[in-house]
Amino acid sequence: MIKIPFNEIIAKIKERSGLSEQEILSRMDKKVKQLSGLISREGAAHIVANELGIKLFDAVSGRVQIKNILAGMRDVETVGRVQKVFPITEFSRESGSGKVASFMLADETGIIRVVLWNEQAELALKINANDIVKIKSGYVRERNGQLEVHINQRSKVIVNPPDETVPEISMAMESQARQHSQRKKISELKEGDSCELFGTIVQVFDIRFYESCPECKRRLKGGTDGFFCETHGPIKEPRYGFVMSIFLDDGTGSIRVVCFKEQAMQILGKSEEQMLKFRDFPEKFDGEKTSLLGEQVVISGRVSKNPGFDRIEFIASQLNPRPSPDDEIAILKSEEEK
Repeated sequence: MIKIPFNEIIAKIKERSGLSEQEILSRMDKKVKQLSGLISREGAAHIVANELGIKLFDAVSGRVQIKNILAGMRDVETVGRVQKVFPITEFSRESGSGKVASFMLADETGIIRVVLWNEQAELALKINANDIVKIKSGYVRERNGQLEVHINQRSKVIVNPPDETVPEISMAMESQARQHSQRKKISELKEGDSCELFGTIVQVFDIRFYESCPECKRRLKGGTDGFFCETHGPIKEPRYGFVMSIFLDDGTGSIRVVCFKEQAMQILGKSEEQMLKFRDFPEKFDGEKTSLLGEQVVISGRVSKNPGFDRIEFIASQLNPRPSPDDEIAILKSEEEK
C-alpha cells in the first residue's frame, strides 16, 4: 500500500479545499472521537479528504520525480545524479549469502537512497559521484523513517544513459544532500536530524534477538499457539533478527546509537551466521564488547526521540568501523578554518 506522509496529506487537503489547517485538524479530531479512537490521525485525515472529494493519490505512471516518490510504490522509474556511493557489504543467511550496497541519488526536487541487492550490488563499483543514473522497476520501502528505492533482479540501473540529461543540483539541493552525511557534534543534535557522527565507543550493550517472519522479516507476535505474522499468518519456523546498541562519545556529549541487523554486522565485522551464534552462546559476546570499547567510528543516521525514556537516540543507517585517519585530519582542519 502506498503511504503518503501525514504533513503532505494535510497540505493537499488545505490546498484543494480552502480550509485552514486548524479546521482540518478539528474535523480529524471529531472523526477520531466518533470512532472511539480506533483509527490513527492518518486514517482520520484520509476520511476527511474522502468526504471533501479530494483525491490524495494521483495516478502514477512513467517517470517520477524524487519528491513524488512514496513508500509502497512499485515499478518506479526515476533519474538523477549520484551524490555519494556506499561500499558493498556481504551478509549470510540460512538460505545463503548475499551482498548489499547503496548510493544517494538526487534530482532538482529531492534526494533518496537507492539500495542494490546481490548481483546488482556490484554496480556500486561502477558508479561514481556526479554520474547520471536511470532506474527502472524499483520498489520503495520506508526504513527507519527514510524512504529507499530498492533494486532487485527485475529492476534496471543504467549508468550515464546517452539519452538522459539531469540539470546541475541547486545549492539548496546540495545542502539537503550533504545533510545525509553532514558531520555534527553530539551536543548539536536535535530530533529529526540526518547527519554523520564521529566518536569513540564507550559502552556496548548485549545483542537483543527477536523472532521474525522468513518472508517479510517483520517481528513476530508470540502466543500459546506459537508465532504469528500479521501478513503471513502462523509461522512454524521463525528466523531471527537482532539489534545492538552502543554509547558514542565525541567529547561534546554522548548518545545511544541503535544498530539494527546490517549495522550490527558492520560494526562487529561478522556475518549473520556468526551473529546468531551469540544467541545460543551469549557469554561469547563479552569478548566482542570489550574489543569495541575505545574504538573510533563514523556513523551516518537519524536522530529519533525515544518516548519511553524521554531522550533522543541515533538510529544508524551506515557505519564505518575503520575511518581513514587522513580523512579525519582533513575534516578537523576544515572545521578549524570555518
